[in-house]
Amino acid sequence: MITYANINVNKPALYPKIVVPGFISGMIWACGQISFFLANSYIDNFVITFPIIGSGPGIVGALWGILVFKEIRGFRNLLFFFIASTLAGAGIACIVVSS
Repeated sequence: MITYANINVNKPALYPKIVVPGFISGMIWACGQISFFLANSYIDNFVITFPIIGSGPGIVGALWGILVFKEIRGFRNLLFFFIASTLAGAGIACIVVSS
């Protein structure tokens, strides 16, 4: 954003309503990344933490798409999401329990 503002002589063309939600989502992402680093330092095992950090955000993003933005609709698509997230959760649980 700083580079973009400098190129446009500090007059960037942007939709003002996206600035605060963009900043908040960046802060949420930063909290998640810090939590990932802390989990790695306490657990000392990427085998446990990586599957969670790899699949968790995708499931949360899909839930936002279903519940808030209504991007995923239809019984078949919701069934696929339910099956995929159930399999991902079961896989993560198996990895955590086995370690």
